Amino acid sequence: MVNYIFIWYHNEKGVVMETIKSTIYINKSNKNELERLVSLNYLDSITEGINKAIEEYIKNVKKELYLKEMQEAGKDKDYLKRTLESQNDFNDVDKFEDDK
Repeated sequence: MVNYIFIWYHNEKGVVMETIKSTIYINKSNKNELERLVSLNYLDSITEGINKAIEEYIKNVKKELYLKEMQEAGKDKDYLKRTLESQNDFNDVDKFEDDK
């Protein structure tokens, strides 16, 4: 049986976040480094360091996936045509602003 504890808090941007308590296993040297960063007041807690690392990892993976998707889309000639047409439409927006 798995037990979860749900916790609500506000992050530095004022956004309410839902958290759950879970057990993880991490490399001992990573934990020691996180403890050192906490002792230097660089991090508020080990949990903060772990959450920041996870957020950064997810951001990097999403970026990699996006780049792969764009490379695949770049092979689609119709996609390129639509993108260029859309870009040209936005280039013309300034002309409408100048007419005012």
